[in-house]
Amino acid sequence: HIRPGLALGALTTVAGLAGLGASTLPGMREIAVFSAVGVGASLAATLWLVPPFMPEGVVPTAAHRWLARTQAVLFEAVRARPLVGSLLPIGALVLCAVGLPHLAFVDDLRRMNEIDPALAAEDRLVRSRVAQGEAGRFVMAMGEDDEAALVASDRASAALEAAVAAGELTRYRAITPFLRSARTQREVDAVFRDDRELAPRLEAVLEREGFVASMFGPFREALAAPATAPLDHATLAASSLGPLVSPFRVEVTDRSGARRVAYLAFVEGVRDAEALAARLGTLEGVRYFDQARYLEGAYRSFRERAFFLVLGGVLVVFLMCLARYRSVVLATAAVAPALLASLTSLALVALLGGEANLMHLVACLLVLSMGEDYAVFLLEERDAKEGPATTMVGILLACVTTVLSFGLLAMSAHPALRALGFVTSVGVGLAFVLAPLSLVLARAARPR
Repeated sequence: HIRPGLALGALTTVAGLAGLGASTLPGMREIAVFSAVGVGASLAATLWLVPPFMPEGVVPTAAHRWLARTQAVLFEAVRARPLVGSLLPIGALVLCAVGLPHLAFVDDLRRMNEIDPALAAEDRLVRSRVAQGEAGRFVMAMGEDDEAALVASDRASAALEAAVAAGELTRYRAITPFLRSARTQREVDAVFRDDRELAPRLEAVLEREGFVASMFGPFREALAAPATAPLDHATLAASSLGPLVSPFRVEVTDRSGARRVAYLAFVEGVRDAEALAARLGTLEGVRYFDQARYLEGAYRSFRERAFFLVLGGVLVVFLMCLARYRSVVLATAAVAPALLASLTSLALVALLGGEANLMHLVACLLVLSMGEDYAVFLLEERDAKEGPATTMVGILLACVTTVLSFGLLAMSAHPALRALGFVTSVGVGLAFVLAPLSLVLARAARPR
């Protein structure tokens, strides 16, 4: 007798969560697969493993009978006074109208992770002594080979010097004090050699400052000798300076799969990230990378996609209920309580001064998928004399166990788990409270 309702409840739960499988975020896909397999296995176990172990005659306990009588009295009171029964959904709608406009989504991943203050202080201390710059912020100068990358590095260094002068950052560290492009080296060498008065002028200045000019004879001889080959990275890396300059050079793979050389410049004390990115963005082969901004943008795209997945899950659940009941009114009655419960839980997040993130949307999908089952179970028993009242007892037990499970997550110190637990536990509890709304809406449908 109850198999159709159980099957519909399980299938709508799986359908609602299956939308996460379309997410490009691996964690969301794992939730979808785990939930779909777990709910399907639970349905199979309930249908075929539980019945053989149940006694043929079940005598309700005193608590069961008391709860059923209490629910029956409540149902009769709501039927006699429809206005009283509408107070709860009206109150939920008021909360949604007040709270949802103030709901602010935050896409900073750092807000979803609670870091121990002592560990954070130790991390800052270590970075201040050994790091090449701020964590997650650097400039990449790329090219097909070392020479092309060094040409881009020269351009990047000139732009960074201008940025320091403009106050956009405090300082930077790059390979340019040790190695320039071969083209720049030849240009500098030509400037020295073309100035015939350089050596005499330099010696005169040195003598005036108290130096012995003859000691700088090798410099004069070097200017008179033929130019040597420019210094390259391989020669520099093989010297004693190799360990010092090795962090500045990396090899990367671009989107086409081609290998490219990149020289890094590590920036510190960035005061105006937007201006710095705009200054470097006009340079060919130069990219400014800010890990926090990059992850924030990627996370925002995940969240926006998750929002549409939630809408898709609601639509699929509605269509499945429509296929079962062949009535738009009954399908709406099955979905409306859980939908209102999930929206109200989000409104409470805003009213309590919280910030919403991706996990709040995932929690809404959980509320829609699980809370919708309560309305389905009531609609399945709507024609039985004591069906809704006794069904509410089973729904109450299911709700309490779910709220306790996710309520423990709401007590977590981890912000992401806390968000998931709070919205899910509150939303499922509201779905239980609003479940009788489905019977009120079902009155407008034609009798079976």
